Amino acid sequence: FLYFLDNKIGPYFTGQFLPTLHILQWGEGGRAGQKLRLKGRGLPGSPPGDQFVVLQVVLPPADSPAARKLYERMQSELRFDPRASLGVAHAS
Repeated sequence: FLYFLDNKIGPYFTGQFLPTLHILQWGEGGRAGQKLRLKGRGLPGSPPGDQFVVLQVVLPPADSPAARKLYERMQSELRFDPRASLGVAHAS
């Protein structure tokens, strides 16, 4: 699982994968569900298999007034509409 700021500020993640620790790097703006292929880093064999990692981007909960205010500020300042390509109007 990736914290959403890892995905926007620094596209690096260190994690435990088969059989050892790896540092993954992906392009800025990786999206949930995106697959990364670790060629030759899967199960051992001749040749070794590939391992696939699926990105899951996790958002912090808006479970406090300060967190909710931060999300509202991001909404007003970033002007991001994930439905723009679908032709659906943004609800204000």
